[in-house]
Amino acid sequence: MWRSIVILISSCIIGLLAGGITWANSTFLMGLNVLAAIFGLGFVIAVGLLFFIKRFSLVDVFLPIPVSVVWCVMMLPFHLASGLFTAATAIGSGLILSLCLWMYRAGNMSKFWIIFPMIVFLYEMLPIAIPGPFDDAFAFGGSFVSLLLGSVVFRIKENNDLLSAKSSDKDLLT
Repeated sequence: MWRSIVILISSCIIGLLAGGITWANSTFLMGLNVLAAIFGLGFVIAVGLLFFIKRFSLVDVFLPIPVSVVWCVMMLPFHLASGLFTAATAIGSGLILSLCLWMYRAGNMSKFWIIFPMIVFLYEMLPIAIPGPFDDAFAFGGSFVSLLLGSVVFRIKENNDLLSAKSSDKDLLT
């Protein structure tokens, strides 16, 4: 997890430097684009490293929520028209990802079911605004369905394992 945080902080610093240099040599908008691109790339790499963590700490579990809040505040000036709905779905995707990570940490979900909420979280963090609320609602709804299906499938598998263990115990007694 510390590697992800170091990469994220480094991408902020490098993005600010590169954005400032670009702004000095070109336009303000070009400097902001360079800043957003470098920070976004660092963010994607940092979150990609999270896939290789075997055991999540509590900081790891709850980190998507403050990251999504800070990201939405940073991106709000760029998405003034659609900023409110995009912010709500981005923060919601961070919350759902935290719930999935919490369930995985508790042993109630397999790592497979974290992939889609992670992709949706990354999608919501992209500095791209597609007009209309359909893409945000579709992605957020899919992430929520993945959370529900992951917990239901795990419960069904757990119950089947319990039933097979009980039947093998009966066979041993007879």
